[in-house]
Parts: sequence; structure tokens; C-alpha cells
Amino acid sequence: MTPANFRPLHENFGQLSLNTVVFCLCSPAPGYLLPRTLAVSRSQSVASSFEIGIHNATLAIVIAQTVIGSVEMSLPAGVYGVLMYFLAAGFGFPIRGRSGRDAAGIPTSESPSASS
Repeated sequence: MTPANFRPLHENFGQLSLNTVVFCLCSPAPGYLLPRTLAVSRSQSVASSFEIGIHNATLAIVIAQTVIGSVEMSLPAGVYGVLMYFLAAGFGFPIRGRSGRDAAGIPTSESPSASS
């Protein structure tokens, strides 16, 4: 990132961060809850949520700067690329479940309590 890119990043970091946090919280939830409502196993639902929740920020940056030719368009992907792993970890720990029920209260198929 060149010094010329720091100015738009600094000027827009607050808005970019807020949008990134909202996006990071909204994207993995359906990837987990929809499969669980369709009786997909908990482990497959967790994998689905992370597949949806973690996107290729590097590819977005390359496309924005080379194909579109806009440094400004790459800024959201850059902020997302930094924040997504922390937010994904915060989402992942509660849904990893160990008690026979996941975070949504749905019995996990991997536990003895799921058969009762």
C-alpha cells in the first residue's frame, strides 16, 4: 500500500469497519442456521458457515485494483481481510458446541442426547 492509499483508508476506516463487522456477522449465520433447520449435521453446518463467512479478500483486492482500476474499491476488501478472521473466530467458538446442543439449541447428531 502506497502512502497515497493511506489517506482514503484513514478517512473511511470507521465506516468501512462498521460495514465489515455487520457483513461478517450476517454472512456466516445463514450458512449455519439454514443447514441446521434442514437436519444437516452440526459439523457440516459449521463448515458451511465458515465457507460462506470467510471470503477471499485478496482476490477482491486484486480485481478492484487491476480489473476495475480503483484503489478506493479495494479498501473494503482490505479492511475485511484483516477483521474477518477475528470475527469468524468469535462466531465459531459459540457454535462449536460440546454439550449435545449447538448455540441455537438444536440437538447435535454427533451426541447421545440427539437420539432422545
